[in-house]
Amino acid sequence: MSSSSKQLDIAIVGGGVTGLVCAVALAKRGVYAHVYESKPLFDEVGVGLGLGPNALRVLEEIGVLRDALTASGETHPTMIPFLFLSGMDGHEVIYDYPRAPDDVSAGLPRYSFVKALAAHIDPTYAHFSKKCIDISTSNTNPPRSVLHFSDGTSAEADVVLVANGVKSSVRGAVTGTQSTDNLAFGNTICYRAVVSPDQARASGVKTDLSERPVCFMGEDKHFIIFPIKGGELINIVAFAADRTIKIGDVNLPPERPTVVPASVKEMLEVYDGWGNDVVRLLGCMIKANKWYVNVVYPPLKTYVKGKVALMGDAAHGMLPHLGAGAGQGIEDAYLIAQLLSLPEANGSNVETLLRVYDEVRRPRALSVWEGSVRQGDNYDWRGKSGPSREGVRKDLAGSFDFVWNYPVHEDFKKAASRLQELGPHGSCATQVFDASAFRLHTFHLLYNQADRPPSYTFVCGRQLTILTADCIRMLDSIEELRAVQSDDLNGAVTASTLISTCFYRRQRIGAGPLNTVESPFIAAESDDSPVIIKPEGETDDTSQLACFTFRNVEEMAEADIPKTMIAYRFIPCSLHPVREEVAVPPIAPDQVLVQILASGVCHTDLSLLDPENVMNTYMTTTFTLGHEGAGTVVALGSAVPDLNPGIKIGTYVAVYGLNACFEPSCPACSSGCTNLCMKYRSFGLGIDGCWAKYLALRASCVVPVPADPQTLPPAIVAVATDAVLTPYHALKACCRVQPGQTVLCLGVGGVGLNAVAIAKSCLGAGCVVACDTRESTLTLAAEMGADYVVHPDGLAGLIAEQSLSIDVAVDFVGTQSTFDQCFQAVRHSGTIHVVGLAGPPISLVPTVMMVKDITVKVSSWGTKAELAEVLQVILDGKIKPKVELRSMDECGQVLKEMKEVLTDMPIHCFVITLSRLYAAVSDLLRSRSMPSDSESVHSIPLASRCELLHYAARHPEAPCRTLEIASEQMTSHTTTVEMDTEDMPKTMIAYRFIPSSAHPIEEEVLVPSIAPDQVLVRVLAGGVCHSDLSVLDPENVINSYMTAPFTLGHEGAGIVVAVGSAVPDSNPEIKIGACAPLDTRICAGHTEHLA
Repeated sequence: MSSSSKQLDIAIVGGGVTGLVCAVALAKRGVYAHVYESKPLFDEVGVGLGLGPNALRVLEEIGVLRDALTASGETHPTMIPFLFLSGMDGHEVIYDYPRAPDDVSAGLPRYSFVKALAAHIDPTYAHFSKKCIDISTSNTNPPRSVLHFSDGTSAEADVVLVANGVKSSVRGAVTGTQSTDNLAFGNTICYRAVVSPDQARASGVKTDLSERPVCFMGEDKHFIIFPIKGGELINIVAFAADRTIKIGDVNLPPERPTVVPASVKEMLEVYDGWGNDVVRLLGCMIKANKWYVNVVYPPLKTYVKGKVALMGDAAHGMLPHLGAGAGQGIEDAYLIAQLLSLPEANGSNVETLLRVYDEVRRPRALSVWEGSVRQGDNYDWRGKSGPSREGVRKDLAGSFDFVWNYPVHEDFKKAASRLQELGPHGSCATQVFDASAFRLHTFHLLYNQADRPPSYTFVCGRQLTILTADCIRMLDSIEELRAVQSDDLNGAVTASTLISTCFYRRQRIGAGPLNTVESPFIAAESDDSPVIIKPEGETDDTSQLACFTFRNVEEMAEADIPKTMIAYRFIPCSLHPVREEVAVPPIAPDQVLVQILASGVCHTDLSLLDPENVMNTYMTTTFTLGHEGAGTVVALGSAVPDLNPGIKIGTYVAVYGLNACFEPSCPACSSGCTNLCMKYRSFGLGIDGCWAKYLALRASCVVPVPADPQTLPPAIVAVATDAVLTPYHALKACCRVQPGQTVLCLGVGGVGLNAVAIAKSCLGAGCVVACDTRESTLTLAAEMGADYVVHPDGLAGLIAEQSLSIDVAVDFVGTQSTFDQCFQAVRHSGTIHVVGLAGPPISLVPTVMMVKDITVKVSSWGTKAELAEVLQVILDGKIKPKVELRSMDECGQVLKEMKEVLTDMPIHCFVITLSRLYAAVSDLLRSRSMPSDSESVHSIPLASRCELLHYAARHPEAPCRTLEIASEQMTSHTTTVEMDTEDMPKTMIAYRFIPSSAHPIEEEVLVPSIAPDQVLVRVLAGGVCHSDLSVLDPENVINSYMTAPFTLGHEGAGIVVAVGSAVPDSNPEIKIGACAPLDTRICAGHTEHLA
């Protein structure tokens, strides 16, 4: 983070394209500006926006191009140069603008573009409904700029950047005149609308308008069309100009609105006599607006005054005929952000920086302003070469080149050269040198012994590094400095070598141990991998370091942080991680920058990339993957020393992936349940994560590791943040496993193996059963402390043979099949905990769950406090996570291997489990001696019946009959049916379920006989509830397996009228005449006869 963020308070007036690009560009360099927008939210007037190659280069540089394209429905810039056609009948081709390799533009919906930019703005710095009406200067020392808003409030800043459009209300703060004095009518109107290509074709338009921009040309009028949203829509702008009036001669009344609705009739009158396609398109523009095009005229003599600067249309609003207005604002914003983020920028020299901005940008913007006027003449057949087709072709040839091919980065070189000219005599005393010819991280050392400035700033492309005079004095002599230079770079020296040498010298002269290494660092670079910094003489073997390994520098200077890095990213619609070069993120005042040393991989990463997984559907943006990470802090935000004094440069930390807010007002965080905070998305799960060299995050989201990387390797720490933390929280906090209990771990991959160790070694479980299809993992589970390891086929047999009572069954896979198996294994009143997220949503059938009275739990990750506990437990040796080390470049292959394992498990484990259940029930039926098949199902214990129903619920091919359910049968309350109390007869009337019947059937049936352990109850009252209705519902799972007649009613009360011979001994309290409610769980096999 540059020091300027501590010295400059920047205000941006206007949250349109220019203002937001400037704010984002500053933030990418660690400088945060307050943005004051007059509207209630960031918005942009207009429909479509065309951006040329020059603007796209800037957007790519500040890291927002991909987001802008994604938000607009694009995957990459696709718009190519214009095809110019005659606007008259026949639409003859006038000129096909040639395309150079880099001439790729983008057509974006304005609202989508602004939305994408706004997503990069810290909400803390965004202020809405703040229309700035004046800018004054305070009486303080030093004086500051005061922004006055229409709501009566005000704000102060060191520097004010005005970007609130061509009708800027505060342009006068720079010009010294009324803000409207330089606002002129451009003698041009335009009609704007968006239609679909299908709509255009259906109306009779024959020209293909979905692939490239098209311009229909005619005298004093032209018609611009370009595709947006990947060709889903076409943006239409129809221009008409009055060439008899010069710009500035006639101005619009101030009260006239810039935009008004337009009718199709009006537009047809303006374009009377034009060709078929133009007329048809006008007919499609039923929701068009009419724009009066204003410009800044006469051109301003300066864009700055004191500490106030104009940008974009506020400085140089121009005619839109080159499609360059937004691009020029973007160029303005980029340069001013580069200047204000210089390490030397402060309140005392900011006027010089703004003056240099004006000197560089104003000539460029003026040339584009004038070019826009010429291009309008060319389109309207009034160019300097005359109105013939040959003349028009000549005027159009190369007319966009000076805009598109402008070397944007040359602006900063010009500014740097100008600042160098000012030298110590100007307000910016630091010398600035250009070394852009060298590769990233390679800085040319310019050193003058005779006349050394106070400090040097080495400029490499867009990367800045400061080497202070104090740092120079740490070297023993200039000869030693030259000694560390690399001969093959002809006097160039890597920044890491130079800074590390300084650190080494500082330690040697007793200035403080900034580095524990006793020799200078050397730098190794590769085009195919992130930069690796290593001590001299160290081997290249990274296998012992971490899963996704980056070489650690124990003490890294901020100057050593590169501009870009390789990241493995989630791209919507991609089935695998995408390798991209991205910008190293800047940090906010409360953030730290962590150099990632290791990052774990788990099944959640696999789920993100599975288009059929529910997690994938919520991921609509691009971000760096990886939610498990460990690394070293290499940069601190200005507020971190006060907010988190324990976090320092060089602190070895674990990344708390949940990204909780930790705010006192948060119900979850204030109660210690940081794993339940939903304010922000988690790292690697919607926002940038750990599959890159650097991660910027709030200091509150890191946990110091209680050991050094040699004692507690980064690979172990990385997996601890999830693969250990998650089962630790599940078993300890949620399941509350007690000493002596029996725990089943179903699916012992990475997380399940750690759970085995946690249950056994940390929580004192008496017995741990590990179940998996893979023999290799079962072997590891035994090593981790499992008492029994078993294949799923043998789980039921093991439980029966060893008389195990499973208190807690933990599902580490998360499919319906694995959940079903946990249900079969767990004891009555036990707990099932679902940790895995591999499968689709799991269904719970109440009629199944109620049988065992079990508790089902699902938890999310673990708390930050628990992560600290986990790290200490690992350090104490109670848990030894198993980690497989792989290269970052292999992340796609790792996920593929994990997917193969995941898809293998249900085939060999969980599907067979249900088949075995069905076979077991069938065996049970065959083993009973029943009077008829019609009664066989009723004699199965209720638990087995419900398990069979559960099986039916998972198999839609189960038989199902169509029954009519009368709506009046549904009751919203419980009713009671009173029964007769006459003497017991041989037969009785019963209300029965008959397959295919739409209602209970009244039948006369025999009064049942009783077995020795049974009683016969005269039912006095039988209840009616919705379960009875479910039995008759053909869409209900219960109905599907009711294949035999039976008497309805599961709620009853009555008097015992007969007892079996064994009852007096087994249940002495039950006697003839006893009145009690029926326990349907006890009498499950016979209640249908007694109701």
